[in-house]
Amino acid sequence: MIGEEIKKAREAAGLTTEQLAREAELPRPYIWKVETGQIRRPGWDFINRIARALETNPDELARMIPGGPSGY
Repeated sequence: MIGEEIKKAREAAGLTTEQLAREAELPRPYIWKVETGQIRRPGWDFINRIARALETNPDELARMIPGGPSGY
């Protein structure tokens, strides 16, 4: 699940959800909902911002979403 992978990457980078939210310019509650599986198919904008903040490839994150990102 993408949320679990984002959480692992965030923790490995030593970031809190608040810090990741600032880096990615996204609302912290939205990140939390993705990490906990409440949102299972975040959109491309979210994927790109998170990937940039975590210094990873957005395509790798997108592959973890069953059916792809929303709006794909």
